[in-house]
Amino acid sequence: MRKLVVALALASTALAGPALAKDNSFYVGIEGGGIINQNQTFDLKATNGTVSSAPLRANYKVGFDVDGKIGYDFGMFRSEFEVGYKNNNVDYFQVNGGTPPLIIAGGATGVPATGNYKTPSGNQTVLSFMANGLVDFGGKGRSVGGYLGGGVGVARVKQETFAFVHPLPSFVDDSDTHVAWQLLAGVYKGDHLVYVGTIGTGFSQSTVKKLMPHLEAAAAEKNPFGGRLKPPRDGKIHWLKPRLVAEIEFAGWTGGGNIRQAAFKGLREDKPAREVEAEKATKTKLAPVVPAGARRAKRRDLSSGGKKKGPSAEFTPRYSEGLGTTGRASGPGMIMGVSISHPDKLLWPADK
Repeated sequence: MRKLVVALALASTALAGPALAKDNSFYVGIEGGGIINQNQTFDLKATNGTVSSAPLRANYKVGFDVDGKIGYDFGMFRSEFEVGYKNNNVDYFQVNGGTPPLIIAGGATGVPATGNYKTPSGNQTVLSFMANGLVDFGGKGRSVGGYLGGGVGVARVKQETFAFVHPLPSFVDDSDTHVAWQLLAGVYKGDHLVYVGTIGTGFSQSTVKKLMPHLEAAAAEKNPFGGRLKPPRDGKIHWLKPRLVAEIEFAGWTGGGNIRQAAFKGLREDKPAREVEAEKATKTKLAPVVPAGARRAKRRDLSSGGKKKGPSAEFTPRYSEGLGTTGRASGPGMIMGVSISHPDKLLWPADK
């Protein structure tokens, strides 16, 4: 009689999986990777009916796992059907004593000596059919996400050519089918189209005329966006497949993840659509806030031969530490050559 234990599977790679699924739609995926099989102990039954409890342990090498899945994404919850195949070779056998007679050296039957047998043969495979339920968190519109869940089904475990020394005759060559269960957890980075707002300017009649053939060629019937940010529902929207890449100029990001003051600048044929990612803000040195009066005085100084006169002799440029900086008086100033009446005014208070 054998004692089967649960195997711990560690999937190290994912070729394609449910992380690519869109809300309220079906998905198909294939996963593959390495698997670490938990060591197994065996209860052995002698010919006279005597049972020895756990006298033999099988230790396995790292194997491989391949799973095919088809499921439906309801949004936060996913349900799926999975077919899996796992394969592990025996690394060594450990005999603890009390083992009944088995096939040992030379094919003869006898009681194996206690210790580790480092040159064995043996292979274990598992073919499983599972129904899984999973809950997603994060991801799908954010940079990183994950999922938790579990499944139940049936699994056929097959153990072949178990022998203490290769290539002796095997003492175990059997298979069995049982009810199976599994716990699932994982993390992933989002890989889908994210809605970040609309573009309201930059389109002339000539631009639209040039764009129309490209837009008509990429027409789609379904909304291609995924994640928590969704375009407004409007029957006048014409969906496109995510093939075209455009250059968009915009002023910044809102707290909800949309772009501000966006303008269309043209199509980009030099960049594939799958390489487009959201820009990340970088810190740069801010321009000094120069009062307009001091700037005019400084110009007069330069025109008079470089002699220091009036306010310019004592003027020290002040650097703004960000929009909304307090502690300085409002008034006209020059920023990057542009006259600003109130350079310390807070433009978007909600983003501070």
